[in-house]
Parts: sequence; C-alpha cells; structure tokens
Amino acid sequence: MTDLERLFLAVEGQAVEDRRRIAVLALIAEVCSERERQVLQWRYFDEPRKTLQACATEVCVTREHIRQVEAKALRRLRTASLRFRRLYGLCETALPHRHE
Repeated sequence: MTDLERLFLAVEGQAVEDRRRIAVLALIAEVCSERERQVLQWRYFDEPRKTLQACATEVCVTREHIRQVEAKALRRLRTASLRFRRLYGLCETALPHRHE
C-alpha cells in the first residue's frame, strides 16, 4: 500500500470538503517541485494569502518569476488531474460492479 493510499484510507470518515483538500494536497505533493509546493502554499493555503511581491521578497526573486512558478505548478496539477480522471474512468468501466 502506498503512502497516498494510506492517506485516503485515513480520511475516509472526514467531511467531503476536507477530503477534497487532502486530495489536492496529495496531488501537489506528487507532481510539484519543492519550490512550486512552497509558492502554492503561500498563494492558496496560508492565511492570509501572500501576494506575488511577498512571495518574491521571501525567496529573493522577481514577482514575474513567482508568477511563472505558480503558472507551471497549476499546469502540472491540471494535467495530472485530467490524467487521473481518465484513468479512474477507465477503471470504473473495466471493473465489474458489485451487487449489494
């Protein structure tokens, strides 16, 4: 069993919104680099959310560089999410349905 599978089993009883957030965080951990994860954390998950300028100041780069890192991370997540949905759809049609 992978760490990702253990994570999903551990949160099975939690609210749907919590499970979605955990799924997004797991996807970020799977597909993004450390810098991309940090930028996404600052921009979307920290309270209060950091501006591009605040993120840039934190790591001594330009706002444009932070914007590019964020855009690349979001593209990776979008691609991975689409791949996952296609794979999940294939699995759903290939597996026999349980009759309970």
